[in-house]
Amino acid sequence: MKRNYNYFLSGSFRVVLLVLFLLTNSIAFTKPFGILPNPIPVNGNFLGPVSFIFPGLPSAACVNASTLPNNESLTSLQLAYSPTRGEEPQNFYTGVATASRSFGFGFGYFGSIGEKKSTDGGFVGFGFKSNDSQYGLTYKNDNLTGNSIGEFDISYLYTDLREGLSYGGILHSINKTPQLGLGLGYVYDKTFNIESNVLTPKANQFSGGDFTLIAASNFSISQQIILHLQINYSTKKSHIEPTMAVNYWLSDFTNVILQFTSPQIWSFGFSLIL
Repeated sequence: MKRNYNYFLSGSFRVVLLVLFLLTNSIAFTKPFGILPNPIPVNGNFLGPVSFIFPGLPSAACVNASTLPNNESLTSLQLAYSPTRGEEPQNFYTGVATASRSFGFGFGYFGSIGEKKSTDGGFVGFGFKSNDSQYGLTYKNDNLTGNSIGEFDISYLYTDLREGLSYGGILHSINKTPQLGLGLGYVYDKTFNIESNVLTPKANQFSGGDFTLIAASNFSISQQIILHLQINYSTKKSHIEPTMAVNYWLSDFTNVILQFTSPQIWSFGFSLIL
């Protein structure tokens, strides 16, 4: 595990941060996403445990469809790719989401291509907002070419703007083997947020199952650079999985993303705000 952390904070990653920082200028950006970094949902982050109080908009359509912007109507397109690692497949993701202050809709495709196995999956999600409460419904299927029925998720999010607090819950796979996620998040001055989540085992594995604890934070290094940090801890396996993403805004409407997930998985992405 120590070796993974050393790689996670390796010199090459620090060089990337330094280059992006030097490219940063003093233009006052008004990007509608605020500090959300749109972490790339590929290579396990998409189908595996993720933070869901402050996700990016395209991934929100499958992780927590109720996450809508507070002040802007916008449409976002996201593309991401994770290259192959050894015999493991290479992964692809594309997502489109559009949202107003009261309604959001998103859909996307994710897949993998490998020597031994290839997969095709997709998702669609809806979100509704009423005052400080948000509600979401999502359908996802990670095997579109098979006879899989797919899974439905429902979600709820309450935001107290005065205190900067958000409380959320998501029930995964309600038509198969339900799995509950609960989270608490805090936002400070639109430049920093932090959240903690807990994901229970599936209903048929609850006794002696594996709980996943998730801690995540997004914060601004500059007006153009957003850093995302996330740590997942599995209680049964005593396993820690760190994730780090850098989001660099090229303009108010475009950004590029570099993400690293242990063990040594790199992902690259691009987002466009329409």
